[in-house]
Amino acid sequence: MWIRRICDESGWLYPYVVLRVNTISATAIRQGAEGMAPDIIEQILQFLRKEIFTFNIDGLHFQMDSNGILKVS
Repeated sequence: MWIRRICDESGWLYPYVVLRVNTISATAIRQGAEGMAPDIIEQILQFLRKEIFTFNIDGLHFQMDSNGILKVS
């Protein structure tokens, strides 16, 4: 309902249905399923599950700040 209200009030955002065409599930990923996200996301999730909040992947530096926001540099 909130999404619909935001769309209605904006005047230019329009909701649309996205049909799932594979077995990827955001709910399953949040619950700890592995192998459903792109490789770099899987790597990030592995670090975060181990509570490692500063790490490098493919030349990118990732660091989680005190507000829980993961920053990339």
